[in-house]
Amino acid sequence: MKLEDLKHEKLKSWIKEVADMCQPKDIYVCDGSSEE
Repeated sequence: MKLEDLKHEKLKSWIKEVADMCQPKDIYVCDGSSEE
């Protein structure tokens, strides 16, 4: 799952805010699916 796929706008905004501060190489969103 990509960050853009998240439907929860406040969560997406928070993740972007933290990523701006920490500057990670990648962001991986765990969705709990069996494919994961």
